[in-house]
Amino acid sequence: GILFSRQLKYKQMTWTVVQRLRRPLLLAGNEKNVCRIWRGFSSRSEGAKKLSVLFFGSDELSSVCLQHLKRHTSPAENGVAELIDRLEVVCPPDKPQGRGQKLKGVPLKSTAEQLGLVIHHPPPDSLREWKTPDGFDVGVVVSFGYFIPRTVLSAFPHECINVHPSILPRYRGASPMQYTLLNGDKTTGVSIIRVHPGTMDAGDILWAQQEDVRDSDTFTSLRSRLGQIAARGLVDVLTNLPEALRLAKTQVGEIVMAPKIAKEMAHISFVQLSAEEVWARWRALGETTGVSSFAGMGGSVDALETKETRLGATPQSNRLRIKLVQLRQLEPAEHEFLSQHKLAFPGQCVFHRNAVLIACRSGAVAATTLHVESRSPVSAHQFHLGYMIQH
Repeated sequence: GILFSRQLKYKQMTWTVVQRLRRPLLLAGNEKNVCRIWRGFSSRSEGAKKLSVLFFGSDELSSVCLQHLKRHTSPAENGVAELIDRLEVVCPPDKPQGRGQKLKGVPLKSTAEQLGLVIHHPPPDSLREWKTPDGFDVGVVVSFGYFIPRTVLSAFPHECINVHPSILPRYRGASPMQYTLLNGDKTTGVSIIRVHPGTMDAGDILWAQQEDVRDSDTFTSLRSRLGQIAARGLVDVLTNLPEALRLAKTQVGEIVMAPKIAKEMAHISFVQLSAEEVWARWRALGETTGVSSFAGMGGSVDALETKETRLGATPQSNRLRIKLVQLRQLEPAEHEFLSQHKLAFPGQCVFHRNAVLIACRSGAVAATTLHVESRSPVSAHQFHLGYMIQH
């Protein structure tokens, strides 16, 4: 009687978790996932073997997934199913960064240290000569940045699975979220796949969920939402891993690549780009890589990236790099202002209220925080007083 009561209490707690997950899953059109989660919790409560997981990652997205898995690691929090009995982390080694070239670890390393997990560092460039730690059932890969060779894949009896922030095969590669924003996509999502032994991001799909891209989304807001979706999906897949592997589907559709973002993409040419393209570039890169343009030195800064100050058009000593720290689309009052005070050419600037309005090949954008090289970031008003009037 006591044992039955404990089992019933445990199932009631796990069902409470399912109910909490049920609403967002239903809103996303994934009612089947609710049943899969409940099946998984029920089977776990009956003593199914817990998994030992080796987690590969590097960035903030992988940190969110790792934190979520840690909640399901023995001893788990109250009401949370114990799926994992051993969890360790693999992340790239520290690299020298910044002007001082001080060694700095990736975001996942800090998360793993805070969680008290064992951390493994492979060689900086390749896993081909790396010896995989022994005794793990499954490898979980989230934004790791390395190609996983067969020698590593073969170490896991239950294979390696990869969490990817797009609906594959669209945006295979290192920068799926950036290209989602660069191309103005209206939908994106998360795919969880088998790690393919020969081609990056080409494995069969175990789980996927779509997510709308909001007009207000930037890289960080999109990454935050996809991280939560990815974390829940990862637990769902690990809960029923054998079934998920058995039902995996081949990727279908046009293959679109999302290669690593080139440094040149962070440069804004108002002569070449429309307002929509500048805004898309900032949404994708402005909060991470950063985007910048140039102004001619001498006199007031009344134009950015004109034909005369374009990169390579004048000597480096005659150009001033200006980073666009905060950028946005024009507000209605600014459209009205520019209808009466037209900007004559792409790159021309004018200050209005709390923003520097910059003409593009077509249309205009508004910069509210700017950063002149070798100086501190300033507001649009400060930039106006310090550079546009008297530089």
